[in-house]
Amino acid sequence: MGKLKLVLYGDPVLKNRAEPVARVNTEVETIAKEMVEVMHDHAGLGLAAPQVGISKRLIIVRTLEDDEPFILLNPEIVMRAGVAERDEGCLSLPGIGAQLKRAETVGVQATGLNGKRIALEATGLAARAFQHEIDHIDGILIIDRMGRREIRKVADHLEKIRRGEIAPDK
Repeated sequence: MGKLKLVLYGDPVLKNRAEPVARVNTEVETIAKEMVEVMHDHAGLGLAAPQVGISKRLIIVRTLEDDEPFILLNPEIVMRAGVAERDEGCLSLPGIGAQLKRAETVGVQATGLNGKRIALEATGLAARAFQHEIDHIDGILIIDRMGRREIRKVADHLEKIRRGEIAPDK
């Protein structure tokens, strides 16, 4: 497998629900390792496999409290509490930002790269990152959560991304 590349708005993989990861194997481990590199290369807080062109339910989330990112297979949000509105961006939508309401706290269950089940709770920015990346594996982008007025404001920019006129942020 060659080095993974970030895919941008317009790539159909971003709009489809990703396939579950059946089991942890060398291929999944390699994808996860390369995804961490792509996330760091683009200064992201998280990354989902569809963002590198792979339709798998695999996400990476780096919290500010932890040096090592969480690598989660088949993650699910099992609890939501509170609401917070905050500006949110996306590596696959360079230059696009949106004020989005999301749960302030989430409970997430998943399988780790070691094949064992994980349950975690996150608040604040980490909770937002988990929700954002899980949206990606469900085929949902931040623009799908924006209002019509906001979409109209960024429509020309979205078209430039789709046509390849705007490169990923570094």
